[in-house]
Amino acid sequence: MPRLKLEVILFSSLAIVFCIILAGKFEAFAGNEARSIRVIPHSVLMERLNGEDPLPRSRPPGRLEEDRISDAAAFFRNNQKSEAHQRSRDNYRLQTLVIEWERFPGARWALNVEGALISLPTEEVRLPDQGWDRFRWELEGDQKCTLIYENDEPKASLRVEFQVRQNHIDYSLTVHSEDNQTRDQLYTHLCFNHAWSNGFGRDALVLTDERIRHLGDIPNPERIWIRTATLAEEPNYAKLKQRQYALNGTGSNLNHKRITGAAAVAAKVPAENVQGKFIATQFTGDESATVAINSPDAIAVGWSFWPCTDIELAFGTVRPGEPKTVSGEIWFLQGGINTALDNIRINSDAKRTP
Repeated sequence: MPRLKLEVILFSSLAIVFCIILAGKFEAFAGNEARSIRVIPHSVLMERLNGEDPLPRSRPPGRLEEDRISDAAAFFRNNQKSEAHQRSRDNYRLQTLVIEWERFPGARWALNVEGALISLPTEEVRLPDQGWDRFRWELEGDQKCTLIYENDEPKASLRVEFQVRQNHIDYSLTVHSEDNQTRDQLYTHLCFNHAWSNGFGRDALVLTDERIRHLGDIPNPERIWIRTATLAEEPNYAKLKQRQYALNGTGSNLNHKRITGAAAVAAKVPAENVQGKFIATQFTGDESATVAINSPDAIAVGWSFWPCTDIELAFGTVRPGEPKTVSGEIWFLQGGINTALDNIRINSDAKRTP
């Protein structure tokens, strides 16, 4: 065999082996990056910790005191004295997903789907009518899990899936009803809680007029626990959210009074025309980091005393026998909010028709 031809063959073989080695290293690197984020149901993690609560109940009021929000801390501690409230929270925690990020050892985030799907603006139609009959978790290690809600009358289900990626979590919610009723303008609420992750959550960052805005700086004279910002991309839903609060009012405030009409809208929706369909928070210690939640199906975002950075998702019209899915991402990124924007911002001009 000619020497040149032999050298070409040897070089090609070595190149193939080198590429295989590189591919293996890249796959291992990607796998390690994926493992830096873990998703574990609260009950499963508590069992692994031999009964120690991964989300101690003393932490939220303690965090509020540290952040100098003493009236909310007192409100929280007063609620903790109620046995009925504690039973409700026990059941809520069974549905809580705990998220860990190795970059911040000891920090934990809590994510919950807030109950039934509700119609806008009246809240008169719900799926299911009185809350789900049962729920269960399906686990695939610490990288993937599914929360399944089921109901008998009407027969319906909600499947909530979480899948860890390299620097974020993909999530999706699929609702399926099997009765004979078509339900319009249904939405749900995801609560993303930072109470157990020091340094995160209190800022509540959004984009308005192409600039970062701190929702946490907006005055709150009515002491509303959870407030809402509507989205520039969803003007129809923005109107529906305002009508929702005008019609139904709000009683979730530290002043112990119910607010209705225009006053409720002003107190509950102090921010409008937020862009990008995300809400974020950043850590600004020795090294900066950004945690954010987004969705192309978002119709509003929210923030609260906890602190939380929440998101509301629209299913729109749900017809019998036709599954409907909404989805989004939860990002855990090195660097501040400005460097994170390319990842977390939803670049879409599409507008929903409620």
